[in-house]
Amino acid sequence: MEQNKTGNRIYAAKFDSERYWQPEHIVMLPAIRNNSLDNIVCAMDELMFALCQNQEDVVLTGLPMNPVHLAYLHKLGFQFTNQYLEEEMEGKSCEYHAENYKLHDVSQNAVLETYAILPEYEVLAKQNHICYPHPEQDAVANVNSKVYSTELSKKLGFSQYAKIVRDEASFLREGKRILQENGGLIIKEEYGVSGKGNLKITEEKAFQTVCRNIAMQCKKGKEIRFILEPAFQVAKDFSVQYYIHKDTGKAERISVQQILNQERAYHGSVTADEELLLLLEQRGYFKIMEQVMEQLYKDGYFGDVCVDSMIVEPDMLVPVVEINARKSMSLIKKNLESRLVQLGYDNEEICTFYIDAIVHPKLCMEEVLRRMQEAKILFTVDSGKGVIPLTSNTLFINLRKKTEKNQKGRMYFLLAGTRTEVAQYREKVTDLCKTFAEG
Repeated sequence: MEQNKTGNRIYAAKFDSERYWQPEHIVMLPAIRNNSLDNIVCAMDELMFALCQNQEDVVLTGLPMNPVHLAYLHKLGFQFTNQYLEEEMEGKSCEYHAENYKLHDVSQNAVLETYAILPEYEVLAKQNHICYPHPEQDAVANVNSKVYSTELSKKLGFSQYAKIVRDEASFLREGKRILQENGGLIIKEEYGVSGKGNLKITEEKAFQTVCRNIAMQCKKGKEIRFILEPAFQVAKDFSVQYYIHKDTGKAERISVQQILNQERAYHGSVTADEELLLLLEQRGYFKIMEQVMEQLYKDGYFGDVCVDSMIVEPDMLVPVVEINARKSMSLIKKNLESRLVQLGYDNEEICTFYIDAIVHPKLCMEEVLRRMQEAKILFTVDSGKGVIPLTSNTLFINLRKKTEKNQKGRMYFLLAGTRTEVAQYREKVTDLCKTFAEG
């Protein structure tokens, strides 16, 4: 990956970037707005510390990172500076905009890197006179479309099972056919984000309910643009990360990660084993990925790419489930893994995942670390293995309402140790998170 060796690197993120690319005139799948989850996603920007290399690098967050959490990460050797947009955000949503933020103490040759390429970051870079290398916004939106990835898959001669529908009649006809032939149907929005913007249907009654909802939106002048797929029995989810160089178009493979998914939503990453890598090599997977990267570059994109793939029963390789032309959670995991090795922590297995928890209003980060230490699972300088809490704001974000009631939170973790130890850590930290409701 291309690096600026002399200046600051400023990292910023919005982990729901897909919604910024979704056209307003397109039909959406029925969904209930979840403000608590929206706030958690908003607070995920603190995960960008994983990409920092030194104290001069800046993580730009909406809210200040928790000082106790910061001190813990710094003690382990993760060096970076946190700048934030607001001391406190009012209202139900913690959504913020970076356009008018004034960065402090950054070098003249500082470079902005973002989780995804968005217009507001162009403004941020311009206002602060810093470099922000990125493709054109139209190209970014285009290659992140699931219509694009589906059409590219067909062009390369695979994934013939997916159907793009653009009108009610096609939606009804193709959806009904796939449901009847396969016993299950996946409906995907063009820009649906992980766990949202897709719907699994297994019954005719549920399909008809969705059809009625879509018909109502069409009557209001909205257009249909869905991808329909059979609901496969997935044997293995995985992803590959590449970096496409701007000047040459050369695609550098960074890693392959096996994905832990729950209900079609990202839940965690672990490095792919040799068995999977050998299978992918034998089936020509990486040659297909080279073709994908070449086409992305031809269509005006460069930078980070994550391609989601899967193996489905009985034994079919699906090379492109979707293309994420941005940074990714798996890239963050890979960077954490590399950084730990640089810091002298060498472990057999490293896994990242998250846990949703109910949080008592009196719980604090000091107490979370104390409980982890007491349970003998906290990663420390001396142990060199265990569990690293990667986030804090995601856990406490919904308590900023200053309510006396328990609230929903989420914590991202890294587990490091032997394969057996990692499995034990995961079980123990899952049990520990259940105590967060007790204060």
